[in-house]
Amino acid sequence: MNEVDEINFLVSNFIYGDNLLPATGIPFERAIVNSIVIRESVVVDQHGLGNFTTIREALVVASNETDIKDGFFQIHVKGGICGEYVSVVYNKTIITITGDEKNIRIITENHCVDLKGEHFIAINMTFRNIARVAMVQALAVQNNVNLSAFYNCSFECFQDALCASSGSQFYRSCDIYGTIDFIFGYAAAVFQTCNIYVRLPLQGQSNVITAHGRGAANEGTGYSIQHCKTSASPELACGGPGSKLDRRVRWLGYHAHINEVDEINFIVSNFISDNNWLPATGIPFERAIENNIVIRESVVVDQHGLENFTTIREALAATPNETNVKDGFFQIQVKGGICEEYISIVYNKKNIMITGNEKNITIITGNCSVGDGWETG
Repeated sequence: MNEVDEINFLVSNFIYGDNLLPATGIPFERAIVNSIVIRESVVVDQHGLGNFTTIREALVVASNETDIKDGFFQIHVKGGICGEYVSVVYNKTIITITGDEKNIRIITENHCVDLKGEHFIAINMTFRNIARVAMVQALAVQNNVNLSAFYNCSFECFQDALCASSGSQFYRSCDIYGTIDFIFGYAAAVFQTCNIYVRLPLQGQSNVITAHGRGAANEGTGYSIQHCKTSASPELACGGPGSKLDRRVRWLGYHAHINEVDEINFIVSNFISDNNWLPATGIPFERAIENNIVIRESVVVDQHGLENFTTIREALAATPNETNVKDGFFQIQVKGGICEEYISIVYNKKNIMITGNEKNITIITGNCSVGDGWETG
């Protein structure tokens, strides 16, 4: 379909998303196609089926000192492993490098990808440094680009994998692998919904994830890590009481927990001035750290009888009828496990929210079918 037809199927028009979705706190995209403006697009294919066979060749033809109003120079990289050293110099501005899928478009070498300039976007790319030299840096990416954004990318290395060096930077739904100080630098950077994987270090080394290098406490830089998940990569078997806040370090400037007053300084709109540049990248982002959903009452379901109810049906029976969304949602939190029950929410039970701890951990299952008298309606 064309752009004229597309407008009918945006969430704002098709399901009145602007009236409904913001109150749920669930992030969503208002447009089907992202809002990035492309001034020119070229294709890199190692087998000679595109415009160029290397990313470096494509970067050479990119115009110098361009204006963001004219759009991005897009380099689309076809699948495969690109064994090359990539450097984007200062006068090569407004560049975007994209692949079709993370882990299919891979830039790998025993050097880092070196990025400079202003306005850079990478989407669906894997940056991998294959060097593993003992006790020294081996970066996957050194990013000195002000106003840069990475979406669905992977950074894979060991020591000092990602150097978020300067300017305002944004990382969304990325995977970051490393051992020591593997997110470091001097930038103001926000990481949203990223996976941080700790790899097995060399003998005698320990794991350190972030190491920001700002020189003074009053500098407006640092790393704001929001809704990210930290875990060990498959090669590392680890354990211990690392989740206990009372065992965390007491370094000056480090906070194991911040309150809502402090939080406002680290949202994307304040920390990296998102309203001025991030919407133009087309990358989804959350302006707030916590969602804005209003809860009027919350109950917990636990099959073992340790909470308010043992079944979801019992919890639903306790919800008020004919409520108003302005008063908030009735939240039913379901503890982990398999709930074997038939769930029915009737017409007068409105503004209900059911939450679990994690997909595939909190499971609702049943064996009802039309043959049992259950029908769609």
